[in-house]
Amino acid sequence: MRRPRIQSIDDAQPTAAATAVDSLQRGLEALRCFGPGDDALDVAELARRLGLSKPTARRLLDTLEQHGFLLRVPGTDRFALHVACLIVGQAVLGSSVLVKAARPLLLQFAERFNVSVLACVQERNDMLVLAQAAAPGAPSGAPSAGMRLPLAGTALGHAWLWMQSAQVQADWLANLRSESGTGVSQAARVYRAFQELEERGVCQAPDASRRELTCFAAPVLLPDGILAVVGCMRADGGGRDRVRLERECSAGLAVLASEMRAEAGRQRARRSSASPS
Repeated sequence: MRRPRIQSIDDAQPTAAATAVDSLQRGLEALRCFGPGDDALDVAELARRLGLSKPTARRLLDTLEQHGFLLRVPGTDRFALHVACLIVGQAVLGSSVLVKAARPLLLQFAERFNVSVLACVQERNDMLVLAQAAAPGAPSGAPSAGMRLPLAGTALGHAWLWMQSAQVQADWLANLRSESGTGVSQAARVYRAFQELEERGVCQAPDASRRELTCFAAPVLLPDGILAVVGCMRADGGGRDRVRLERECSAGLAVLASEMRAEAGRQRARRSSASPS
């Protein structure tokens, strides 16, 4: 399988940072500070994560609170995400061609292979889960929609990186080397994943947080140019059936990626035909 040529997102928006409104950008960065495990954060912690002084951070937080994006915990100096964020998130999920195309296909795949399966997109240094399904007997603790998974060193990240320009790939490998000294083992894993993707459109690697699980991943280039990645996680139980199960799961994921692209195209066509001319 040859890698399709796409334009890097980073290359397509070279002047984004130069044209951004500074206060708006800072406010959006404040919302990004909250992760799935952050019920509420105090001003000092948010200022630290933003790299701002406490007075500046407080002004941002007060503004976001006034507009319903943050909620101050009564009697404290702590803030939590509020309903306006949910409205935006629901709008994204409700209008996403990827999510609409993925949901029924993910459920069918999960039940067929008894795995957890997800569809995600790149979000800075992470892969952001947009849709997920799990069979009743699948390993527990699978990522759910809205969670972020590390891009570096994961099968999901390798599948995303394979679709990028040579310059983006070189930059990522340089970062890996700088973070781990030589980065030889990390680079070797990336190149091995690239070889797997060239041969069968799917790569695999141990799950980043649970080594007893194996994660398979395949890129999906949607008709509108958006790049997604589908991945599944299955327990590494060993035994004589291990190779067969890996082969079947890998082949099934490649088919799933193709089906998802086709269904996204149909969703896009239906939306276009329904739009007023």
